Amino acid sequence: MAKSASFLIKQAKRNFEEKLARQIKEDRKSFFAYARSKSRSNVKVGVLEDSHGHLLNNPDEKAEILNNFFVCVYQRGC
Repeated sequence: MAKSASFLIKQAKRNFEEKLARQIKEDRKSFFAYARSKSRSNVKVGVLEDSHGHLLNNPDEKAEILNNFFVCVYQRGC
């Protein structure tokens, strides 16, 4: 029973992937969404340094530093 279920799951997955590959020119979004879901990379923000030279590891503090940086990038006269 388990062996046949495993076979059917593998067959369904193979059929789905073949369908995505055949329709890539018409439906790129689905193909790349599927490819991205299979990716194992996970990019994280490392330790940041504030204007006083202190290293920040707290997620709230890192978010505040990045927010301040990007506000200055996209506003005039900052």
